[in-house]
Amino acid sequence: MLVNEYPVFTLKATLDGLSPETRSQRIVETLRSQGLPGELSLFSGTRGLWIRSGAVNVVRITAPEAAAHNVAIRDLALQWKNRIEFAMQLPPLQASNSVITMGAGETTLGRVYGREALGAQYESSDPETLTVEKVAGGARIRALRAGSAEVIVTSANSRIRLAVKARPVAVVWPDRSEAEVHGYPATPDVVEAAILAAI
Repeated sequence: MLVNEYPVFTLKATLDGLSPETRSQRIVETLRSQGLPGELSLFSGTRGLWIRSGAVNVVRITAPEAAAHNVAIRDLALQWKNRIEFAMQLPPLQASNSVITMGAGETTLGRVYGREALGAQYESSDPETLTVEKVAGGARIRALRAGSAEVIVTSANSRIRLAVKARPVAVVWPDRSEAEVHGYPATPDVVEAAILAAI
């Protein structure tokens, strides 16, 4: 689940007939609609442990959820509480890595999060070198050729740049190779020589 495009936790258990995906959507809606403050608390109820903001219930952690994560219920609640608080206090825009190195022809994810990340716009400084597409959690970056360019991320109150260096590809591997080996059984050096000859 993403809060301000920052990954805070993964729901694994169905609860009250709701799938993990539906639960995640409702939690995000609660966080956005309530304008919740950064500090949260834990409240122990009869049906699990709640993460709350004031009197507003945000997330309920149950024994089956904790078991799915292989951790004690209170430990899981504390982890999630801390990650939600961190995500709610992020600056408008922040990149997990401001310098990205990749191979020409490759695609990677440039992670960008923050209070304004959801509505941010992405553009490439050199569309002939790299293309950029906004996706959940950041930008999908594809290097079209070797070279350097920037991904420019702009929101209402912030702008950041991700420097991308695309390196030439040293080796292009074929989709498949075949090697013919003789001998019964074939010795290790015969197998190795056949494989080396095939590639």
